[in-house]
Amino acid sequence: MLEVDVPQFNAEDNMLNVDFDGAHFEDKGELSEVEVYEGAGTCYAWDGVTFLDLFDADEYAECRKENLFYPFASREEWEVADFLLHSPLSMAAINQFLELPMIH
Repeated sequence: MLEVDVPQFNAEDNMLNVDFDGAHFEDKGELSEVEVYEGAGTCYAWDGVTFLDLFDADEYAECRKENLFYPFASREEWEVADFLLHSPLSMAAINQFLELPMIH
């Protein structure tokens, strides 16, 4: 049987060594919301371009402001495409469906 040493919490012990004065926060010259922990991941570019920045800067950004489901005409059209994407239908069956006059 595997034995695991589980530490027990004792209210009289000072097991939680927390600095409530804010010394664990980065000092950027102003109040920062960033907590720094040794061994944690680090963000190296504070002013970098994010995916959302690129998404909002492309040639279709204005179309998406008017139509959330762009490039689809409506939510209903998007739901049809989403259904087809997640359906077990073959590509041939999907192509047959998309060739129906009702769909054009």
